[in-house]
Amino acid sequence: MIKMRDGGAFDQHALIACFREHGGSMVLGAVKASLAEHKKPRSLDYWLRLNGARIPDQMQAEASLVAQLVESGNFEAVVLKCPETGRNCKGLQLRT
Repeated sequence: MIKMRDGGAFDQHALIACFREHGGSMVLGAVKASLAEHKKPRSLDYWLRLNGARIPDQMQAEASLVAQLVESGNFEAVVLKCPETGRNCKGLQLRT
């Protein structure tokens, strides 16, 4: 289990399965907005809010959590085109 800043936790294997469903990568999509106002439903931040966050209206894809994921060896930091905005954004890619 990966611990989150708000006291929640998630199973890294479930996250890996989600990444595979999304083609192996996801934008971070970290925003300081409520879950209802979140504009990037295909982002890591949105997934984290629905899958382990104790406070889903709080940003979850923060730097320390992203660093934990990269340090696990399963992910690498990349720049991706956001599926919602078309702009380049920070993201993670599943390592093969």
